[in-house]
Amino acid sequence: MNWISTTTITFLGCWVCASAVFSSKLFEYGHEQIRHILKKLPFLKGSDCAGSSSCNNPRALLRKYIQFSSRPGCPKATSGMRYLDPTKKLRNIVTGIVARRMKSLFPLGMKLECMIKHFSNFGAWYKLIDVIQAVVFPCRNRKPTRRECQQSLTFRMPKKYKMDKGEDELPVSEWPCLRQAKTSKEFRKKLHKLYSMINPCTSWLLNKGNLAEDVFYYVAWKLWWYFLSEQVRFILYKKGKEPVEKTIYDGGPIFGENFNTSQPTKVLIHGYINYHGSFFNSEVRRGYESRDQEYNIVVIDWSSMSYEPYFLTRFRLISIVQSTVALLRRLQKNYGVKMKDIHIIGHSLGAHIAGITGHMLNSEDDEGEPKLGRITGLDPALPLFYTTRPPWRISDTSADVVDVIHTSSYGLGIHYRAGTVDFFVNGVTITQPGCGIPGSSYFFMDYDPVCAHYRVVQLFVESITKPHSLLARQCESMDDLENGRCDDNDVAEMGENMPKSAVGSYFLRTKSSPPFGLGEKGIQANQEKGIFHSIFSRLLKKIGA
Repeated sequence: MNWISTTTITFLGCWVCASAVFSSKLFEYGHEQIRHILKKLPFLKGSDCAGSSSCNNPRALLRKYIQFSSRPGCPKATSGMRYLDPTKKLRNIVTGIVARRMKSLFPLGMKLECMIKHFSNFGAWYKLIDVIQAVVFPCRNRKPTRRECQQSLTFRMPKKYKMDKGEDELPVSEWPCLRQAKTSKEFRKKLHKLYSMINPCTSWLLNKGNLAEDVFYYVAWKLWWYFLSEQVRFILYKKGKEPVEKTIYDGGPIFGENFNTSQPTKVLIHGYINYHGSFFNSEVRRGYESRDQEYNIVVIDWSSMSYEPYFLTRFRLISIVQSTVALLRRLQKNYGVKMKDIHIIGHSLGAHIAGITGHMLNSEDDEGEPKLGRITGLDPALPLFYTTRPPWRISDTSADVVDVIHTSSYGLGIHYRAGTVDFFVNGVTITQPGCGIPGSSYFFMDYDPVCAHYRVVQLFVESITKPHSLLARQCESMDDLENGRCDDNDVAEMGENMPKSAVGSYFLRTKSSPPFGLGEKGIQANQEKGIFHSIFSRLLKKIGA
């Protein structure tokens, strides 16, 4: 057996072992996610259907649902149950839950393809959300009943949608929260506008003996309840003071006297499976608080939705965007804050939320000019954004200045340009120095996109605490930087102190451990190429010019 065969067998053996470890971790993660989802279902929330068996095994939870769903007074197993693990294999449980939850998005028979057709335009979505907010406002604090949570209806519907009304339910027209609102001409005007927007997708409901107001108000309330009602929290942090937590529904100046209009405003938006105290938020706050300058640091905490299955979270980003826009408008109204003075920093999915927020603000008038001053996108998420076009992701038109830092291209982060200026750390690479197992091959155990995805947070914090340590050079590729083809190009500081004049793609090298910045060394031609190669490259460049 020659050395090539030995190497091949060794590699395949290591690959099989690694795959087994990865699969076991993925299976374990899947168990946790399924357990988390199933525990949220109505039959496990203390009802008579709950039973007393253990809730630790996902398959046992599923069997428990099927067993107790046939008892008197419990929800019946519907045709949707065919999705729920018919072969008793764990992988089908996820498919079943996803199918049931997607079905819940349009419980009133609204056609999904119709909604997509009529609201594919970004401006149309924005107008629909604005009208829904206005119409639902009087009943925004109404708690959905148990049956409403299971998509039952309170008015006459076709048999396949109808369930018996419970004692705790009332027709929409009799909701106490609507009695005063329905006497307002402005409210009826908004409701009529809603008719014209969604009537093409629900017109058949009016032929079933239902009142138009009941139908359309309930549709609006259901859409609002699913997409917009989750409590996105806004937390203001000030150096040496207790944080102030608010929601958009709190009256008066949103942060009272705690917000200082003379200080810069930084808005932080975390990513998937994160919350207000996660690594990104705490580290960036720590960086700003280490400075002599004081800031208004506002954290957008959308953790109420960040622990959902990823594709559902991706689908509901518009609700976080809407809440963020509402917050910025409140800051503008309550404190006179100018949009040009606001700097939003978003990590992963948070970067796209920041970008879409900028686009939504731009769509409020016909000018289309960027209103926000600056958005910093820290390794914007790639999953489900590979082919997404603006305005449904961060882009160079989201704000006056959009700087994007890439650290896990083709991994968890996007690989394409998305800002007015893009910084590619150590090139367009899926990993970073120091991530993975030291000494291993690049394409094997050194492959660690999660480490690389969070490296960008450390780099941004370092740009705050150690100015001038992260210098980047304008270049077409990392290869050009290494070979000295960009030595005469512009140099810009990456991160907090980035000059607004920087435009295009910039590249730099970093160390494998903190402090990561190399300063001037990080943008010099690779010394291994030799000084002769650098001089020769410059000479060729001048001749070509």
